[in-house]
Amino acid sequence: MDEFLQHELLLAAGAREDLTPSPAEVEQELSDEIARRIKNAHLGDHTAWETELARLGLDEERWRSEQRFKSLNTFLIDRMVRARRKVTEEEVIAAWEERFGPGGVQTTVRWIQVRIDPPTPPPGITREEERALREAAREVARERAEEVRSAWRAGAEFSALQRSSGNGEEPADPFHLDEFVWPETVRREIAALPPGEVSVPLSAKGGWSVLQPMEKSHTPLEEVREEVTGALAARSANSAETSALIAELIAEVAPKVALPDAAFVGDPRSSELEVGHIYGRPVQLSSFASWLTQTRGRPHLEPFFQTQLVRRLSEALGATFTAEEVALRMDSDLEDRLHLFYDGDRTRWLAELRSDGRTLAGWRREAAVRAQHDLRAEALLLARRVVDVREVHAEWERRHGPEGLARTVRWILLSPSTPPADLGVDELGGWLERELDALAIRAGELRERIVEGGEDFATLARRNSTDVDTRAEGGLLPGVFDPRVQATLIAEAVSPLQSGAVSQPVRLSRGCALYQVLKIEHTPFEEVKGELHALLMKKRPSAVELVSFVNQLYEESQR
Repeated sequence: MDEFLQHELLLAAGAREDLTPSPAEVEQELSDEIARRIKNAHLGDHTAWETELARLGLDEERWRSEQRFKSLNTFLIDRMVRARRKVTEEEVIAAWEERFGPGGVQTTVRWIQVRIDPPTPPPGITREEERALREAAREVARERAEEVRSAWRAGAEFSALQRSSGNGEEPADPFHLDEFVWPETVRREIAALPPGEVSVPLSAKGGWSVLQPMEKSHTPLEEVREEVTGALAARSANSAETSALIAELIAEVAPKVALPDAAFVGDPRSSELEVGHIYGRPVQLSSFASWLTQTRGRPHLEPFFQTQLVRRLSEALGATFTAEEVALRMDSDLEDRLHLFYDGDRTRWLAELRSDGRTLAGWRREAAVRAQHDLRAEALLLARRVVDVREVHAEWERRHGPEGLARTVRWILLSPSTPPADLGVDELGGWLERELDALAIRAGELRERIVEGGEDFATLARRNSTDVDTRAEGGLLPGVFDPRVQATLIAEAVSPLQSGAVSQPVRLSRGCALYQVLKIEHTPFEEVKGELHALLMKKRPSAVELVSFVNQLYEESQR
């Protein structure tokens, strides 16, 4: 509705200011846009453009129809912004320097770039340690760039240094500095250097650059002032100017456009129902329906057909749902959403709704449609669901472990300490090895206290484990321990253990660990096969499974 309001507002303001483009101008802009897309995205191949349209369910005329409102809006915004635009002296100077260099001076340079070789962090290090490695790599590259500069000062040829120390992608011949995008600090540094001198290492483009200005040309501002000013005045509106224009029009007109709460009667595309006023002119529902259909209709067409197909098939199946059932599903979906995205905080969710210009009542109307569709689709899926013995067997192993052996396992993780601040990059590997060796010895001592001394594994886990997720539970790992999804060394250490047994220390990439099998429960497949089959037949499908099922229904209906 906000976008429609802006469109109507621009139409009315454009008419009042006599800035409305002719239909021919709009069509020409659409033709120009098609030509640009064919040239840039399809290398001039018109057939490839048509193929892409067909893939989207479009032809050229339909594409024009969808883009016409957008093109008209762009025309109106650009013309109204230009009519209001006042080019300042600061903008003229900035544009002049951007085009002709700082102070109007363009510099021809030669360039050597020393790349920064990104380090490969060893496993298990902290974010601060990784940041220190990156900084060390930057410093190594800066020192190499400093050596290049010193070699030039000692008489080495710049081109030879470029070949031996550069990244191999620098232009061999001198080029204008403005041919590449450089940070302002680099541009200023080069502007201050006399021709022939070599810069200090400058941070830019993922490395350290050594630049040598060769020639400098000066373009006075007054020689190009008219040209620069004209280009600034004629440029398209940017996002800030567009936002300012819309805010100005809204403040001036105070338009009111809103859909009524009551359900529509008849075809909204021909309805004369007034939904607002702009500049005193009534805005009818038919205008909104036409705009909405043209600009938003196609992406929603297939989902609409799918919804209608699901409704008809579910009614034929006899699947109907009460208002209470729909409301329960809405509440369940909302609770899931709050848990996943808002940490259960309903207030945050309501605040986000309001920030998007939506209301709780509006959300509930949309959610009721979604919930009813999902219930109908689930009824169809469950009626057609077939569960074979392989699925039942997989569910048996998921719930009761491989071959029905459910291992309950707990662990103690010992992690290395933080590396010393003065530790060099080349010393980190050796330090980590020594840390892991020490942790393996400590883990062996803990194992001896459990196996030989009879101390409680859970108590030692609470006191010594560095895994914050399991420490409070005495190291208890959640769910059934499945060796098939574990690293090989962990699976080999745990699988042979009997109930109550403790593994030998297991050396991991992030530390050293002990594992204890608390208990092993065996559940024969035949005992639970029927129960699991019934559960799978009634199991609520996931959102992904449901969407896939509805898509399949729709594809079958098109054959």
